[in-house]
Amino acid sequence: MRSSPSVLGRPRRTVLPVAVAALLAVALAPALSGAPASAGAAGGGTSLVAETSGGHVGLVLSRDGRQVRRAFVAYRVSCSDGTGFTDFDAFRSIPISSAGTFRSSYDSGARPSAEFPGATARFTGTVEGRVNRARTRIAGTARFRLAITSPDPAMAGTCDTGTIRFTAKD
Repeated sequence: MRSSPSVLGRPRRTVLPVAVAALLAVALAPALSGAPASAGAAGGGTSLVAETSGGHVGLVLSRDGRQVRRAFVAYRVSCSDGTGFTDFDAFRSIPISSAGTFRSSYDSGARPSAEFPGATARFTGTVEGRVNRARTRIAGTARFRLAITSPDPAMAGTCDTGTIRFTAKD
């Protein structure tokens, strides 16, 4: 497997500047708008952030606390061939249950590579958590995986973040 995820059609991203910009936008929106800290990003809500062992997490709750309006996770991935890379994903409009829990996931399905005939890539990601009653803390987990299949064994492999645990605070 190659060290760059872009070989199979996923665009290469410059993660650190984008991750920092997104986290700053989530965390600093109240200060920039002159609103109180609990007012969150545009449209109201509460912004919560956390640093993890492999990246950062930023979440914006709706004003009424019934959904995670935006969730941003920057992470580090380790691959089966000994390489790794950093990446990020974002989720939108995740409903929060009456018990305060939420979960969202995606699965791209096997996507063929235009560059390598017969090779496919499958991306999966999950974010889930529990919001406290005061909406000042979210404890949760996230996980992201990339599986590459190919007729050439040197191109096949997996990349995985493992379980990323976070506690995001207001």
